[in-house]
Amino acid sequence: MSVDVERRLVQVLNNPTTSPFGNPIPGLSELGVGDELANELMSLVRLTELPSGMPVAVVVRQLTEHVQGDADLIARLKDAGVVPNARVTVEVNNHGGVMIVIPGHEQVELPHEMAHAVKVEKV
Repeated sequence: MSVDVERRLVQVLNNPTTSPFGNPIPGLSELGVGDELANELMSLVRLTELPSGMPVAVVVRQLTEHVQGDADLIARLKDAGVVPNARVTVEVNNHGGVMIVIPGHEQVELPHEMAHAVKVEKV
């Protein structure tokens, strides 16, 4: 795809900086788009990096490729409202797993290996 076509796609799609899963779209800096995203990414933490044993309010920002590879998990997360930009409450257990709660939805429990692949912003 030519650079001109890439630039046109960026315009038509209203200058996206992330995928629908919240991950940065590679190569945008060469097109002069998304430079402000770098600072935002620096403030993100993995669910497994949150303190355990207490509820923490966060905003979901990224579901990384590891999570995306599990179609059943993606469906469960979507059904529970756990999507990029959703505000949720999470609690890390003693084994590194994470319980995610959104009022009005079912809770979702993620094992450590999947919780590690979800990046959030503390509220």
